[in-house]
Amino acid sequence: MGQTAAHNLLLVVHVLAVAMWLGTNIALGVAAARPSPNAETEAWWAETKGFIAATVKNTAFLLLLLSGIGMIVEGNGIKFSAPFVSVGFLVVIVGGALTGAVFMPGARKLAEAHRGGDKEAAARESGRLGMIGAAETLLVVVALLFMVFQWGGLGS
Repeated sequence: MGQTAAHNLLLVVHVLAVAMWLGTNIALGVAAARPSPNAETEAWWAETKGFIAATVKNTAFLLLLLSGIGMIVEGNGIKFSAPFVSVGFLVVIVGGALTGAVFMPGARKLAEAHRGGDKEAAARESGRLGMIGAAETLLVVVALLFMVFQWGGLGS
């Protein structure tokens, strides 16, 4: 079945939103390994990571949900019951929950640890955020595989 222009436009938005999400995770992960010159800069960077998660990742989640729903409503044979659609929705929900419940408060805790001079707490929080960020990134890649290969079919 051929794709309509509307479907293709929504697909482009969907792909760009995934790129935003993955790019944010990768950039924050790489930048986390780079030491800064002092505790105040570390605290500022921790707060910046929370801001980036709140703005860029939440924008990506919204675009993913809207474009995903739009592609299903628009037609082309994909149904909400398709397993790859369910996996996609689940991963976006998990990503949003992790951003709100883990990354944003974790960034604040990390900033507080740096400002308080507690290097052990800062290292522990940074490690926790890095591990959870890596797991979230892996979930996004798995969801991407489900989407690209449309595992489980188009739904009934």
